[in-house]
Amino acid sequence: MKRVPATGWPFALILLLLLCVAKLGGAWATIEQTLRADAVRAEAEATRAQAAQIEAQQRARASEPKAPAPNRLFDQAWLVDAREQLLALPQFEGQPLKVFDDIHFYDDGRINLEVVDPLQPGNVDEYGFDEGVWTRGKPVNPNRMAPLITLERNSAPLADVDFAVVARIASALREHRARLQAEPEEVSHVYVVVRRGKLRWLPEDVHGDRESVELRYDAGGNVTAVRRR
Repeated sequence: MKRVPATGWPFALILLLLLCVAKLGGAWATIEQTLRADAVRAEAEATRAQAAQIEAQQRARASEPKAPAPNRLFDQAWLVDAREQLLALPQFEGQPLKVFDDIHFYDDGRINLEVVDPLQPGNVDEYGFDEGVWTRGKPVNPNRMAPLITLERNSAPLADVDFAVVARIASALREHRARLQAEPEEVSHVYVVVRRGKLRWLPEDVHGDRESVELRYDAGGNVTAVRRR
């Protein structure tokens, strides 16, 4: 009689192989999870390093000394351009303009003045020049200081006001402050007032450490007299 071959060992072998495959699959999954976690950590570290680098650059830029803003009182081109922009406003284009009472110029480029409406000469409005743009402000009552200041006596054609004169006034003030003051004050404000139709440029006074002087200017902003006080 023939012996029937045993079949238990092939089954056990297959079972062992399946167990090995399962273990390898589990190990690979564990390895894959570890690699994925490592990648996430590496990406997070790179992001933090980049953020730290950007923050360091920003701190370095913030600590760098900033160039001082230009003093526009000495910038004739800026001043002349501001005047041209005012004349080019749609409500004024082609119209002769008059200014009322005074015009103020500041070192940061701001200009404040009051304009007589060319279409309604009894109306006056504030206009301001800031960051290179003219804007209309509040209406002005020209009789608020009458009879000392009136629309008739204290108005002048804008054509008579040369904005470039501001730079000459500022230069004269700087020169005399440098001579009279140990620590000269920077020129931050120049203005012109209209009195009986005539222009008077200010400030005129320079207060030194030991003496003061009064400057007188002509219509072109040139110093015509220096009086000690």
